Amino acid sequence: MHDNFSTSKKNLDDAMKHRFKELLVLMNPGLTKESASITLLHVDVPRQQNIHDCGIHVLKYMEIWDGSIKWQDKTMPDYQHKEILKIRQSLYVDGFDILKTRLEKRF
Repeated sequence: MHDNFSTSKKNLDDAMKHRFKELLVLMNPGLTKESASITLLHVDVPRQQNIHDCGIHVLKYMEIWDGSIKWQDKTMPDYQHKEILKIRQSLYVDGFDILKTRLEKRF
């Protein structure tokens, strides 16, 4: 029996891999699509508790992920709501600081 979910997940994985490869080539002019190599890893990470914090979780996971299992048999911590609020606040502050610096250099 053919599993449509598995096929669609593989198609999504292939598309993501292709896009990340294109991004890698853009960031590294010496690379070509043929020489760039991307390996997708599927990791067990906690999911957000609501429908709007997924971006915060993804950014934080990208920042701290090193592939090792440290948090209760997972590769990432399970953030509580208060921690997410602090992370969101620091991202806003950092973003505004970067924008301010760029504007100051411009004018």
